[in-house]
Amino acid sequence: MTPVLRIQDDRVVLRPEGLPLSAEISQIAAAAGQSAGAAAIDAAADLGDSYNLFDKDAVRVDAEVQYNGGLYVAGDSVTSAAIDVSRLPAGSKLTISGLAANPALARVWAFYSDEPLATNAPEPNLISYVTIPGNGPFTATLPNGAKSTRVSVRQRQPGAGSFAGVQIERGDKATAFQPYAPRIIGFNGRPIGAAASEPSPGPDTSVGVVAIFGDSITATENVEAGQYVYGSGWSKNWPDFALPMLSPTSAYNFARGGAAFGNYSSAVPWQRFHHQLDVAFAQGFTPDCVIVALGVNDLRMQQDRLGSYDTAMGKAYNALDLTVSIEAARAGFYRLQQQWPDAVKFVSLPLQQAQLDGPTLQTWNALIARMAARYGFTVIDAFSEAGIVSDFEVSGARGRDLVDGLHTGERFNDANPSGRRKQGRLIAARVRARLGL
Repeated sequence: MTPVLRIQDDRVVLRPEGLPLSAEISQIAAAAGQSAGAAAIDAAADLGDSYNLFDKDAVRVDAEVQYNGGLYVAGDSVTSAAIDVSRLPAGSKLTISGLAANPALARVWAFYSDEPLATNAPEPNLISYVTIPGNGPFTATLPNGAKSTRVSVRQRQPGAGSFAGVQIERGDKATAFQPYAPRIIGFNGRPIGAAASEPSPGPDTSVGVVAIFGDSITATENVEAGQYVYGSGWSKNWPDFALPMLSPTSAYNFARGGAAFGNYSSAVPWQRFHHQLDVAFAQGFTPDCVIVALGVNDLRMQQDRLGSYDTAMGKAYNALDLTVSIEAARAGFYRLQQQWPDAVKFVSLPLQQAQLDGPTLQTWNALIARMAARYGFTVIDAFSEAGIVSDFEVSGARGRDLVDGLHTGERFNDANPSGRRKQGRLIAARVRARLGL
């Protein structure tokens, strides 16, 4: 990816990946009051801290932080490099998110009066430590005199999943993941703009907190490993294109491959819409925006149990049969409205594809859309508007936008982003229009 450089509040910001600098070098030189080639500016650049303070490429593998602050050899462990926090005042909040589950033990997060150097021994510069319960997000308070910090993102936990989506940021809230990207704060010792400790300002508009529910076409996180906060990179799908356009303060994705509205007979818990809801409600957050993208597996797994609108609406809520797809959808939409009454809610209908015929999909989509509208959801007609056309797709093989006539995502050994880009851009555009952004 080509580095992008821009001026924000008289400060030069490097996005999204680090040096060397290229196309915008003259803009930076002008901001710094000097003229030079790329090599000279690289050498003269003073790097400040990143929005995300965790550098995944600088971790210590098979090493852990212990309660005495020392760095010790430990299998199935991963520890961050020492992070400079000397420009932050005492009492500042730091929040870590994107951690995989680590039931083996609580992970240690230590704070130091100077850069920690001890290996397999107590660290004399240790000020204090905290332990991280569960998989976060977790907020720590910077103690007096702290100049450096270090945290075990995996600790004695076999198969703990990826740490590529871990984020450590200023403040007491976990926001949408951003990769580690140090900022340029000066040249040849000359500061540019605001103090280096100030985080990069966010976009002008944001949808706030986003919650997503869906199937394999939507999944981005390894939910069965306890990873719900968006940004791990576990799987690539349409949220990777939609969320940057929506600029959420934080995003959660509970989607899992094979999920459906109805509890079909062979479904594991995460493949049930209502299980995804149960887990989401237990997290304690309140979203501003909810996106549900389900339905194709109801057709694939139980086409004879889709149900009817009139039958579903003719039942009392507690009499709804969750093994009947549209009744399960009604119950789920009801629960979302009950749990999060102020959130703006969306349903994205299944895409065109090559594995199911168009008329069958359209009939089912119309039923989903009718029920969603009844419960105050804005319907996104991805079948008609995403630009994915079944005529150009091949069942079981790569077509124009789909991997196998059904899926768009990278988990299916396909790096072509065209399908998920089309779907993500449509969903983001509809959400922004509905919210007036």
